[in-house]
Amino acid sequence: MGGQVEIRPRFAAAKTRRRLAIAAVTVAAIAGMLLINPSAAEVPDSTSPTAATEVPDTTPPTAATEVPDTTPPIAAAEVSEAAPPSSSPELTAPTNPPAPTIPAAMSMSEAVQVGVAGAAAVDVEQAVAVIDRRTGQFVASHAGDTAFNAESIGKLFTAAYYLHDSEGMPSAMLSEDLRSLITESNNGVQISLWQADIIPTIADRYQLENTYNSRSVSPNTWGSDQITADDEVTFLAAMSQDPMVGPQLMEWMSQTEPFGGDGFDQSFGLNSLTGDHGSKQGWSDPGWTPANLHSVGWTDRYFVAILQTSPTATNATMRATSTETAELIAAAR
Repeated sequence: MGGQVEIRPRFAAAKTRRRLAIAAVTVAAIAGMLLINPSAAEVPDSTSPTAATEVPDTTPPTAATEVPDTTPPIAAAEVSEAAPPSSSPELTAPTNPPAPTIPAAMSMSEAVQVGVAGAAAVDVEQAVAVIDRRTGQFVASHAGDTAFNAESIGKLFTAAYYLHDSEGMPSAMLSEDLRSLITESNNGVQISLWQADIIPTIADRYQLENTYNSRSVSPNTWGSDQITADDEVTFLAAMSQDPMVGPQLMEWMSQTEPFGGDGFDQSFGLNSLTGDHGSKQGWSDPGWTPANLHSVGWTDRYFVAILQTSPTATNATMRATSTETAELIAAAR
């Protein structure tokens, strides 16, 4: 190029001007292309090895990847990757929270009614009464004034009678007999300690309006003495405040054995509970109709009486209904 400039000096200035003009037009054209399509800047670089590999990677492949990714794939990624951790709980929210699957605690009246209805469904008649241990007030009563044969529940009156008579300090032998009377429901002790004035005395002392001896008063008919659920919880609340009776009798009731002295299964009703509880259990002799099965005592908050009778239900069925009602009462708030 330099040799031609020297041979034709008169044309040098003109050629130079033309070249400068062409160069200016070229620069302007390139600048315009850059403004219209910035990616065109990469075209001159395509001659380099780096540009050669970038052109196929950034043009077809990138375009092919970006088009589907910005529409379905990216949206899919947002659902499957970002959504599951937060959306999974939302999908199960209607069933997982405690409210739909675990019912709120029943009121005491509701608990008693549910227990009574469940017993009635299997031909077991229940009378239930509940007193608040802190206030001494009734909080529920169903058929509370209905009379039932006392069965071994009457042994509570025998123990209270002798504890009061000894001013809360029975002899060691009497204390052991009374403990066995309550924890094992010992019939022999009941017969040996029986007196006709026990129930009238206790009923008067603790204001039990519907508790009385059976029509045939004898050492062998104490199971037919009459009690009510309301009177039983009234007795429990009153004796718990009697310094000559409460400390010993409540201690023995908290130690009720799983089986009675005659082998009868006592693990039902209030004696089936855990935590703070005590009980005295009662049941009728084999073959007695209608059969009776009772549980009286306390939970951490309530004094409770669950009296039952049925012309058809087995002892196993009546144990189950007594336990169900006791558990409902213990859970009620």
